[in-house]
Amino acid sequence: MRGLLHLAGAHARHHRWRSLLLTFCLTVAFLLPATTRQLMARYEQDLSARAETTPLVAGTRGNRFDLTLGALYFRQSTLEPVHMGLLDEIQKSGRGVAVPLHTGHLAREATLVGTSLEYYEQRGLKTTAGSLPMMIGDALVGSAVAARLGVGPGDALNSDPTNLYDINQPGATHLSVCGVLAPTATPDDDAVFVDIKTAWMVSGLVHGHGDVTSPGALEEDMILSRSGDSVSVSPALIEHDQVSKENLWDFHLHASPEELPLTAILYFPADDKDATMLKAEFNRSAVHQMVVPRKVVDELLNYAFKIKRLLDGVALVLFLSTLVFGGLVLSLTARLRKEEFDMLHAIGCSRSATWKLVALELLGIITLAAAGAAAGLVLLITLAPDLVRVF
Repeated sequence: MRGLLHLAGAHARHHRWRSLLLTFCLTVAFLLPATTRQLMARYEQDLSARAETTPLVAGTRGNRFDLTLGALYFRQSTLEPVHMGLLDEIQKSGRGVAVPLHTGHLAREATLVGTSLEYYEQRGLKTTAGSLPMMIGDALVGSAVAARLGVGPGDALNSDPTNLYDINQPGATHLSVCGVLAPTATPDDDAVFVDIKTAWMVSGLVHGHGDVTSPGALEEDMILSRSGDSVSVSPALIEHDQVSKENLWDFHLHASPEELPLTAILYFPADDKDATMLKAEFNRSAVHQMVVPRKVVDELLNYAFKIKRLLDGVALVLFLSTLVFGGLVLSLTARLRKEEFDMLHAIGCSRSATWKLVALELLGIITLAAAGAAAGLVLLITLAPDLVRVF
């Protein structure tokens, strides 16, 4: 047997290009179905886990996929925002916990998420340093953001300007990092969390400036009109871009709190009955909708499984084609090696020995292909993007 192994290895090395071609074809045939199966299992688990922890999501009626992905993964949504008044209505109608979400801005390329303290409680989020946002201007950074930017409690973080060339848009806001979240392997790791009022401040809906009502507080050319205690000032007035203990009470809004925008509302019901009744009542509205994230994610996964079945079909055709190609190569090789086999028979080798020689060569190619496919699978799984974070 050792002699046959030596001959098989020598023949494979002599015809290295043929051996490498067969090995490559088999590697691809093994790798494609294994990769799709492993990636689908991984992505299904990650997506389902995030959806399972969010029973209901409310927002503007429209594309349910946009609403769900925007609420769960902080993806930019094309839906119109809902208003803060809707949050109060949901909280009064149900017995669970309604959590506001406001996204749409960035801080050093990380999604800026405005929410309430109930979000951290419902998600089970803990800090490894510092504390949760307790006042306007505080920022709680995810673990991945903290590692990427090298920031921690006490550091400063600027929001990204919406438009550098439009002076009517709010500029960068200076945020104070109050804490760092513990790693969760979810989109929370890549986000910067702030109080909902801070998110409105970044949007320009909440602003702060010095005293403008007292006589002599401003130059007359900065005042557009004055009516009693109300003063309209020029847009040239410089506003505070950072919150401090000294100017905290200077911040205010010029709109009704019920009209302030939210991207979505997460609802954590007290029980199944509470969820069913609120969802049925809510979905009678022609303006708003309430969806079950798990069902929406299952729909997305169904589309993905259809693509997987198509890829499995392609992989099967590729595998069969490789087998036919390999069989043809081996058949032609056997004919070309007839004189070699006759010589082996002449010196005393049995016919079974020649078949064993061919089988050993084939087994070596299959083994190398399987090893290459396994290595490629590990590499692809390692380098494949985290779909949860991609969303």
